[in-house]
Amino acid sequence: MNFLKYLGIIIAFFAFVQCNETAEGLPAEDYRALFGNKKMPPPYIGYETMPKLPCEPQISEEEYIYPGKEIAEKRTYKVTLTFYYLEKEYYGDEVSSNPNSYIMVRYIDENKKLKILRTYDDEDVEAEFKNGEKKEITFQAESGFPLYLGIYGAGYNSFEIRATMQATSTDGLIVTPEIKYENKFRTDGYSNDFGFCEKIILP
Repeated sequence: MNFLKYLGIIIAFFAFVQCNETAEGLPAEDYRALFGNKKMPPPYIGYETMPKLPCEPQISEEEYIYPGKEIAEKRTYKVTLTFYYLEKEYYGDEVSSNPNSYIMVRYIDENKKLKILRTYDDEDVEAEFKNGEKKEITFQAESGFPLYLGIYGAGYNSFEIRATMQATSTDGLIVTPEIKYENKFRTDGYSNDFGFCEKIILP
């Protein structure tokens, strides 16, 4: 009886030691082999839904890199950009004959170049926009082209601004959402600087 008792104790002891073996004696797991070293894929952007994407309103011509995309099935679009600003004298409703507002409008033209148009003379380049006059620019572009509208500057005294950009496919089947910026205020002197930039990749 005592022999069986001691035998049971010895068996229980070795079983306890076996169950409490440290992890040092176990082979290391190679988690890279198990799960690989895969990077997360970039988020999918479905250009067919024409989302408005942010861009840089103060980008320079030196920093500019064409942000268009390559799309296999090509459509042709008519792109229309409109711009209007109005500066009035601080007292009364008289349109300022010598406007002080400085606004820069950035867009990408049909040659995929960054264009910067201004409401003021810049060295030997005259202002492209006139106070109180609406200007419209149209050109053609294909799928993958970025509608790109950037506005930056400051108004003066009684001031308002409106800029839009939109494209319509030549077959009439697709009309993009309108990229639009509007601002209006009255201040004594210059306003705070304001900036806006959005783009849409044509599907």
